[in-house]
Amino acid sequence: EVRDGSQLDELAHFLSKMDDRRLRFLEKYGNLIKGDFYSDKGSYTIGKEFWLNLSESDKRSVALGYRYTDVYTLMHETGHVMDNSLNFRYGIRHLRETLEEDFYSYASQVLGRYVHTINNLTAEECEKLSEGLKGNLYSAASDITDGLTRGRGRGSYSHSTIKDWKWTDERILSESVANMFEAFMNGGESYGEMKRRFPRSMQLFEDYFNRLI
Repeated sequence: EVRDGSQLDELAHFLSKMDDRRLRFLEKYGNLIKGDFYSDKGSYTIGKEFWLNLSESDKRSVALGYRYTDVYTLMHETGHVMDNSLNFRYGIRHLRETLEEDFYSYASQVLGRYVHTINNLTAEECEKLSEGLKGNLYSAASDITDGLTRGRGRGSYSHSTIKDWKWTDERILSESVANMFEAFMNGGESYGEMKRRFPRSMQLFEDYFNRLI
């Protein structure tokens, strides 16, 4: 339950900027959004319930004009809940393979050579692939890149900075879906960067999203 009036106003503005299909999705599945909106335990999701602090200052949300409401984390953790409830990561066929293909295609384009595995990427090449991911609005693409490279390439946001975090195939899929949902619902530059770096993966996500509504 959202209790703060300023946050209610900002969330109303946030929703007013969404197109019809995003709103129809929330109208149909909004009842699945369950959790603690004012937790002091950090941001995470277990099963079909999340914990976050909607009042925590977030540079990404402020950059979009939301001073009192952490809409980025809200959409990310909502993405986890929707994934766990509506089976995005397994319902989207070949998602993991497509994410890798998108990454290798982008890497080959940027580096000017054929890339088909992360094992032969140098530290300098990983840094080059991370260029453009260090702004506040590119957390989704940054985190997925972090996962696919097992922490070798990332921008300003990544799970690898969390103590004792280890990327697994399951975590790559889970966090990728949450990041795609976050970018898709927030729109703007975050969504644009995801479509630029992971075009086929985002298309698979949107196709599945559209089928659900």
